[in-house]
Amino acid sequence: MKKHIVTCGFVVALLAIQSCKKETSIKSDSGTNGNKKVTATDAYQDNTITNWFKRNSASMGSIAFDQAASVPLTNGKVLWLLGDTYWGPTQQHTNGKMDCIYIKFNTVLQQPTTSNWTTASTINLTYAGEPQIFQHLTPATKLYWPSAGIQIGNKVYCFLTEMQRSPLAYTGGAVGALDLTTNGVGYTLLGGLNGINFGNGMIKGTDGYIYIYGNKQKANWTNDIYLARCLQTNPAAWSYYKGTIGGNVATASNWSTTVSTAVPIFNAVSSGVNVAKISTKYVLTNTAFTFGCENIRAIYGSTSTNLTGPFAYGAQPRKVIYNIPDTKVGVAPNFYTPIVHPHLTANSEFLMTYCINTWNPCVSSCINNEAIPDDYRPRAVRVPFSVLGL
Repeated sequence: MKKHIVTCGFVVALLAIQSCKKETSIKSDSGTNGNKKVTATDAYQDNTITNWFKRNSASMGSIAFDQAASVPLTNGKVLWLLGDTYWGPTQQHTNGKMDCIYIKFNTVLQQPTTSNWTTASTINLTYAGEPQIFQHLTPATKLYWPSAGIQIGNKVYCFLTEMQRSPLAYTGGAVGALDLTTNGVGYTLLGGLNGINFGNGMIKGTDGYIYIYGNKQKANWTNDIYLARCLQTNPAAWSYYKGTIGGNVATASNWSTTVSTAVPIFNAVSSGVNVAKISTKYVLTNTAFTFGCENIRAIYGSTSTNLTGPFAYGAQPRKVIYNIPDTKVGVAPNFYTPIVHPHLTANSEFLMTYCINTWNPCVSSCINNEAIPDDYRPRAVRVPFSVLGL
């Protein structure tokens, strides 16, 4: 999901109207450190996967995008669910730059194996020739952003954030069921969900349930985190956790089919939240809240031994696990979606991606009606288990 939805319309408007005569470039520490951590407790950029996101040929379809939630499949392939996407065949320019505004609200990439990081080997899925796989029933007024997903049988079920297009605003959610044979999608509408956006992580339990995390923004810009679940045999029928923090998910009275009875289990500093299971613990990642040119760079981490929390790092609610290195003229961008990819865990390190949105209003992202693709692409980070005591 996007970092904080209330600002997205503002960001898009700025992308459309801003221009300047001098172009700046991204500075990153990855050129110095490469794929090597400085010490055993440092998170570091994974250049192989970061470069894999750089789809620089128009023929590759999706050339710049956000979200990048991964769904490993039983056949060894991996689906990458993308959000707003610049579509290469119509949006990439001959000089390698692109239009300033994306034209697809979602696309899906299919990676041939978990170890194949050859960019050209990963293709876009299409349905009836259209790469925007998740289509809203009223596309003139609303759109879907896909987020967390999981495979059950021959389908990938994912949460779809429903957005009103103008003005941009969250209006509810749906479950999308992507058929892996036809690429067609079936939809189960979930309604307004009391303002909770359940796009922050899906975990397949050993008890026959899928557990789904969501966030709801508060007046002070922090976000309360909620938990829902559905049967793996019926991903469209949801119930919502109303018990105490650290409560037992096996206790039936802790659940309700009425979303308004849900209680928060954590308070995050922004809506950029993800929850995933690594080894025996549940890891919650959270980007710092940014609004303007504060030059904030932190991504936080917390852990719990329970689905319902408490999430913490020692006696504190969170720990800084990474400071993004991306800068222009010394300023950090707006960034979000710190997604953990458990199937890419190796060498006692988990993989996390985050997404760059824009440097506006600090530095123009649209210069002479052109944008730089790398300004709207995910970055990959390896986080040693020792960083969070896993």
